[in-house]
Amino acid sequence: MYQDVGDPDAMAGLETIGHPQGSTQYGDRSGHGNDCLHGEPDTYDWKGAFGGTYRYAVLPLPVNIQLGQMGNYIFARKNIAQLWVAVYIGAGDLGECSGSRHPRSVYIEAYRATHLHFRINDDELDREAEQADLLALHSEAFVPSGCNPTSDLYISPRFEGELRRF
Repeated sequence: MYQDVGDPDAMAGLETIGHPQGSTQYGDRSGHGNDCLHGEPDTYDWKGAFGGTYRYAVLPLPVNIQLGQMGNYIFARKNIAQLWVAVYIGAGDLGECSGSRHPRSVYIEAYRATHLHFRINDDELDREAEQADLLALHSEAFVPSGCNPTSDLYISPRFEGELRRF
């Protein structure tokens, strides 16, 4: 089932699994559902170091996304000032964000991520460039305050010229 439940850049074509016909439902930690058919999910615009702004759909954890849908994602929580803080910034199969499928799920939970921010992005080079742009600005995602290892600090060839300005 394909359901466009929000910003077309963020969620167009997202496929969920295991829910009744016609329903796109995600559970939250309380066990109550967040039924996207009765209201669109929130969106948030994340800014990158090199001028990019990326609109992400925002859903409470846990989520249930079908494997095989490629995109960018951010596990996040709000800080004391109620601003979003990136716990982990990733790119790849959005289905790996469901439950304990993600390779760093233990750490993501330990760092108290409460929401998944995500957007569909089929182009591998674009996904890598977006991830690099976001990681270059959001250092809170790196160990020790977040879950991204420092080996994730990769500068896309698309941004090499931008680095020379700093």
